[in-house]
Amino acid sequence: MASGSDRRRFFELHNWRFGRCLEPTLTCGAKAIRAHSIQNARVFDLLSVKGHVTMFKLNVATDGPEVVLRRVGRHEASTFPGFCASHDTSIFKALDTKPLNLENPEQLFLLAYRSVCRELHATMEAASKIQSAYLDRVDKGWDDGNGQHQLG
Repeated sequence: MASGSDRRRFFELHNWRFGRCLEPTLTCGAKAIRAHSIQNARVFDLLSVKGHVTMFKLNVATDGPEVVLRRVGRHEASTFPGFCASHDTSIFKALDTKPLNLENPEQLFLLAYRSVCRELHATMEAASKIQSAYLDRVDKGWDDGNGQHQLG
């Protein structure tokens, strides 16, 4: 059975967010903002009711995970800390400031690029959490630090 500190650490890791700007060179040191993974202004106009959309939300509690539907403000929906304000604005300007045109190659690329960056962010965040959990196991002596499992 997990100790109180183990449960606390689990929830700390679960709630931690990877917040690095994912601009193309990956060299930006500016703080990432909550960037939208879909086109906020145009798409959410179609989906929102009184400024809210319904989304799936993962709730993790001591009795286990649960997926629920929840109303979320349109400015909070579908966001991830993947770009700093400057890069989010400059990279996606052609997508966010013009009507969506599915025959425009630049807009199509930017839609795909934003989606790929969202998945990259999710993967990097998950990898960071797994690495932190592994290092916790090494600190406790449960693993030897060379990838060899010692105890359950």
